[in-house]
Amino acid sequence: MTEVFECFNAIFRYCSIPSNHLAPSRDIAHQLAAQETLKHILSGGWWATKAGIWTRPGPSVRNFISTDPVLQTLIGWARKDAFAEPGKHNLPYFCVCF
Repeated sequence: MTEVFECFNAIFRYCSIPSNHLAPSRDIAHQLAAQETLKHILSGGWWATKAGIWTRPGPSVRNFISTDPVLQTLIGWARKDAFAEPGKHNLPYFCVCF
């Protein structure tokens, strides 16, 4: 479980690179918000424009994300082969068997 959170430290370090280090917490929060916004848009989410009109990305963007496994991994989508077949069990890689 610790490895998952330690991997997230790399994201924090990446977010602090473009910072001027005068307000690093604010800069990291802005960068993470921008990443989540992009993730929301790429996954087909809706958002309100400044005019108050709800819009979403076009079908070509939504189709591209559904067919590109690299982009799916980058935004955190689970791969289809990550799930076990019904009736079967896969041990996680961190399981220690005695």
